[in-house]
Amino acid sequence: MKNYKILRIFVAMFVAIVVGLSVSIGNIIPAIISIVIGAMISYIYKKSTDEILEDERIAKVSEKASRIAIVVFSISIAFV
Repeated sequence: MKNYKILRIFVAMFVAIVVGLSVSIGNIIPAIISIVIGAMISYIYKKSTDEILEDERIAKVSEKASRIAIVVFSISIAFV
């Protein structure tokens, strides 16, 4: 879990730096490529690791939070 968090921090820093530089030079291609590369690195590491990154309790809490968010969003859209 700790290694995955460190990797995510480095990937986020890499993507942020490249996106910032690409915005400053006015070219969007490096930004898109860096986001895709960052997502691929994160996905590949998550699938190849033997560490426990998520247990059933975290998954259940995430499911409930997602469900509640959808309900709240749906109700708020109905009023608008």
